[in-house]
Amino acid sequence: MAPIRIYYDGECPFCARFVRYLRLRDSAGVPELIDLRTAPDARRAFIDRGLAPDKGMLVERDGQVYGGADAMHLLTLLSSSSARFNRLVGMLTATAGRARWSYPLLRAGRAAVLLMLGREGLEAGKGWHKAPYGFFLFTFGVFGFLHVLIYAYNYGVGLYPSSYAVGVLGLALALFPLSRRIFLLLIAALAIDGVLQAPVFSNHSMLKNFLVLGVLAAGLEAWLRGESWRWFISRFAPIGRWLLLLMYFFGVFHKVNTDFLDPAVSCAVVLLQHLPLPDMIVGQAWLHWSAMYGTLVIETFIVACLLIPSLRQLGVYLGIAFHSLLALSGYSFYAPFSTLTIALHCLFLPPFAHAWLESDADSRARLQRARRLPGLVVLGLYVLGLTALAANGSYAQLGILWLILPIGLLAMIRASGVSPAAANFRDGPVLRTPVWAWLLIALFFVNGITPYLGLKTAQSFNMFANLRLEDGRSNHLLLPNAPGPFDYLEAPVEILDPGGVAYFAQIKQRDLRLTWYDFLSRMEDASDNVAVDFRRAGEVSRNVTRADLAAERQAVLHPAMVRHWFHFVPVNTASPKACAQDN
Repeated sequence: MAPIRIYYDGECPFCARFVRYLRLRDSAGVPELIDLRTAPDARRAFIDRGLAPDKGMLVERDGQVYGGADAMHLLTLLSSSSARFNRLVGMLTATAGRARWSYPLLRAGRAAVLLMLGREGLEAGKGWHKAPYGFFLFTFGVFGFLHVLIYAYNYGVGLYPSSYAVGVLGLALALFPLSRRIFLLLIAALAIDGVLQAPVFSNHSMLKNFLVLGVLAAGLEAWLRGESWRWFISRFAPIGRWLLLLMYFFGVFHKVNTDFLDPAVSCAVVLLQHLPLPDMIVGQAWLHWSAMYGTLVIETFIVACLLIPSLRQLGVYLGIAFHSLLALSGYSFYAPFSTLTIALHCLFLPPFAHAWLESDADSRARLQRARRLPGLVVLGLYVLGLTALAANGSYAQLGILWLILPIGLLAMIRASGVSPAAANFRDGPVLRTPVWAWLLIALFFVNGITPYLGLKTAQSFNMFANLRLEDGRSNHLLLPNAPGPFDYLEAPVEILDPGGVAYFAQIKQRDLRLTWYDFLSRMEDASDNVAVDFRRAGEVSRNVTRADLAAERQAVLHPAMVRHWFHFVPVNTASPKACAQDN
């Protein structure tokens, strides 16, 4: 038996070069080099002992196994100092302390190169077991494409190269949902585009941004620790679950107000009336009351089901069905938001619920056909159809075409054989949530309650809730004295003469108001020759220019980067407050 055995990954260029150039002292003996790619028994033996071959080389000496930084340090001690390569390695790992801080950096660089080369880890699963939550990855890819459509045709904002990259990578991930590189590129594109596009009023953008932050944080942790792809996805999955649960919480809590429960103005009734149904059906008064109170009951019930393991499958089904119905409303372009929430519902399924596709011949055949030329042509026509309907503003028709996605997804989940018992897996919304993730979850919660604190009102999941908290008036049934303690929502501005500013002209035409903060922020971006007339707190100011407001802007406004996330929707002062007049 050789005095030293070095076990390494033969497909890792760093490991292969290291063992090739390593020169041990004569007293150490000639090492035996074992490529774990060709030694599955040894690989399984190490894994059974709790050792992770993917985290680095393993060195066996005198019956003791050393891994990671300890292995590098041991080899440095046994190496000759005559070779240039050995001296370089010795500089980094000569002492145990130096090896412990340098090795994670070396390992992170190795992991990045292996990912770019498309190399699978030694412990990577095969086939559909390569990555957990395949249903999430597929649906998230579809969301990426729809996310670009809503920015282009509903929000009317300019698109950046990162925006187009999101759409292309989203479609690619939908076709290849287990691809590590496509998923990470999509996350990177979403992160860059989120910064470039800020600020937007969109709730789904805020939900997406928090999810992307969670993925990036989990990815950084997994990268530095040298953990597997499976570990990485399972690390951010609890964050996605908590975001969905909190979204439901605010979706219910914000709606507990007098105007949402008023059938004359309720957003529930407005959305119902824009469903592709005959007027004689959507005009029924009993259906209006059912829509208002049913929304509160159903969303609350979905949360309860998702939290109870034996009812988790029912919660997933109901959640997908509820958001599918929402996407059918032609009142606005809801399909991107619905798709994102459906993806988050898939994180409540067992991690490998999608793996049945590998053993199902019919499903494998359909997937293979979808990736061939005829299938790609059909998918291309489908994508073009969605794009054309979005460009035309035909949101109800788009919702009908989009409905193919949730119907197919529900069929696949059903065919996967997920049962209530199987859904009772360890990765619940609370269990296994990383400690650092609670900070992200807490920030998301604070973002949702900001209107009640008198802070920002945009992206707080209060859209289409008929919620009013501005100008010292609250229509919330549980918080009639909100907002406070901050005063950003007090004394909104009424535009009397927009001074040629198109946005101010729209606000005046729709008889809306602006918070003082929002008004100052927009005046800072106005040209020096713009002069605006406005009324605030009963006082009229005329021919006010950007320069006239310099002191107020200096005292009130935050730096530009903060203002990208600290912004406000226009204020509707009418009573009762009609649905989405502040959109």
